[in-house]
Amino acid sequence: MRSFKSDKEGHVTESTKNGAPVAVHVPFGDYLRSKPFLSQSRLQIVPFSGQELLLDIQDRISARIPGERSWGNVTVYRDHLDIHGYTEKARPGFTLLTPNIPVSEVAFERVITKISILGDDKYSSSIAVKWQPNYAQIAIGINVHICDNYNVFGSKIYQTGREFKYEDMMRDLDKEFESIEEHFNTDVATIGQLISTPVNDRNVKLLVGDMYIRAAEESPILNISELNETVRNMIADKNKGIAVSTLWDLTMHATRALHFNRSSGNETLETISRLNNYLTDKINKN
Repeated sequence: MRSFKSDKEGHVTESTKNGAPVAVHVPFGDYLRSKPFLSQSRLQIVPFSGQELLLDIQDRISARIPGERSWGNVTVYRDHLDIHGYTEKARPGFTLLTPNIPVSEVAFERVITKISILGDDKYSSSIAVKWQPNYAQIAIGINVHICDNYNVFGSKIYQTGREFKYEDMMRDLDKEFESIEEHFNTDVATIGQLISTPVNDRNVKLLVGDMYIRAAEESPILNISELNETVRNMIADKNKGIAVSTLWDLTMHATRALHFNRSSGNETLETISRLNNYLTDKINKN
């Protein structure tokens, strides 16, 4: 939490959009009660608000896949919000923006959430959804319950654009629902292959080194900061006697480094997809 400028009496006089954490997890229902971020210029590409997108997906899941489910949290990015009616510096007639302003009083320009569709105690078939005014993304795949980020493994990603409208994306999503159990079983089998593919220190160094080179060449799997944290985590575990012995171990270390509550959420789903595809391609090759 950043500090705020105050006067001699201790009253806050200046804040910024980044005065609160970059990203905040709020309950699904609370986000739906926030103000819609209106974007009138691209109505043919995406719904006019993130709330509309999430409600549409919620209705489609409920209609096609029976069963009770928790809708979880939505990650809202406070450095991507509309502060209409508020001010970053104290002045008459305006309310100063501070972290205690409720979600219902602001409009978020970028949001991400993850919705579980079906699964068991270890895995669930999930949808990760991202919305911002100029496009929407959906990734559908398997989520490992021990992961608290947006790692949707084996994901298929759909993104709206001028040639791929919102209706096209929803049509493809409905098709995915028709074979969701088949995709779930395939992804679980792939994870099983990662678990059964052994790696040694040399393999790990070659893989991590290759990812560093790709990052330096501006074709990253993970960025440099994420790779640094991955390596630090592996070293810390090694000092505790916990070795990276399979491709799945390496996958788990890498996903631990993806702190989307510390980022702007700009390439969240793309990063997940690149990482999973890269490591899956290494199955039985080491």
